[in-house]
Amino acid sequence: LEENNRRLKNELQESVVNQNQKSYTEPMHPFVRPVEMHERNDLTLIKGIGPFIEKRLNMIGIYTYHQISEFTPEIIEHVTKAIEFFPNRILRDNWVGQAKKLL
Repeated sequence: LEENNRRLKNELQESVVNQNQKSYTEPMHPFVRPVEMHERNDLTLIKGIGPFIEKRLNMIGIYTYHQISEFTPEIIEHVTKAIEFFPNRILRDNWVGQAKKLL
């Protein structure tokens, strides 16, 4: 048990070190690409995105206006499922158009 505990602690430490060494955030879903940490935007400037939705978007790897401006119907469907609770919000509030203006 002690040996397993020691091994798991070492694996966890290595994982934390590896995660901290990355210069970008790896997305949790395949429909978004990696984003440099300094590229993040304040998504709450888009009407319809408050702090709660911004956190949900960040959880799936969406951090920039550029990412939102490139949403396709398929990505909108995935994001809608991922953020839950707010069906049709992306289209109704025209996040794509707003993101393009903010760019």
